[in-house]
Amino acid sequence: MPDADIEKYPDIVAFGLHITDEMRGEMLDHFAGIVDAANKGEPPALDLDKWLFLDYKRTVSLSLSEDEVEALRRKVAAIMRSNLPDWKKRGPAEALADIERIRAEAKPEEAESQTKEAA
Repeated sequence: MPDADIEKYPDIVAFGLHITDEMRGEMLDHFAGIVDAANKGEPPALDLDKWLFLDYKRTVSLSLSEDEVEALRRKVAAIMRSNLPDWKKRGPAEALADIERIRAEAKPEEAESQTKEAA
């Protein structure tokens, strides 16, 4: 930018982010892990913090095994006992309630077919 423009617009500041080789390596390792899990057919564990914006709530809820749901229950119970603020506790608790509601509303044969399709 020419000096005249800098004087004319003093509030505009350009910010840059220097990406190091270590940062690049971490990002590539992250994506390599995703590709490896996809090739093995191993879905990632459900992140209850991202439940609100998940587009496939019904499919995910019905594809969870009873062991996975129980693990989510234990995780939510631990979160509820923690010293986290209430607004951080609310999201996982509501997500688990949604999962249990969806699973309860589903017909048993539909839940079974969803589990088979996910496998």
